[in-house]
Amino acid sequence: MSETLLEVRSLSLTVRTAGGIVPILRSVDLKINQGEIVGLVGESGSGKSMTARCIIRSLPSGSQVGGTVRLAGEDLLRLSPSRLRELRSKEIGVIFQDPRSGGGASRPWRPKSGRGSGPRDRSALTSRDP
Repeated sequence: MSETLLEVRSLSLTVRTAGGIVPILRSVDLKINQGEIVGLVGESGSGKSMTARCIIRSLPSGSQVGGTVRLAGEDLLRLSPSRLRELRSKEIGVIFQDPRSGGGASRPWRPKSGRGSGPRDRSALTSRDP
């Protein structure tokens, strides 16, 4: 039997907004054993990125997390800031499908006209904008 590497139990997340407290995640359970490769899939807005952000404790201000998240038995939700930094740099990471979603970018990168060393041909850039 494989050893459990990551175990998430009853994970919940609420975020305080101007309109009040909004529930984002409710009772998420996940178990990944040593040696497994796992992809988290679901519909847009179903909470995939926020689940990953809870696991690595990279959340917007006003967030309230409940449940347990254990990596090799260590409770990630109770770590000191210094241990969390060490863990993020050496033991755990997230690869988002859209790299812009990991950095909090709200719009695609575009070179400033007349400045920088970006491509001169704007058709070389991809964008969600028309």
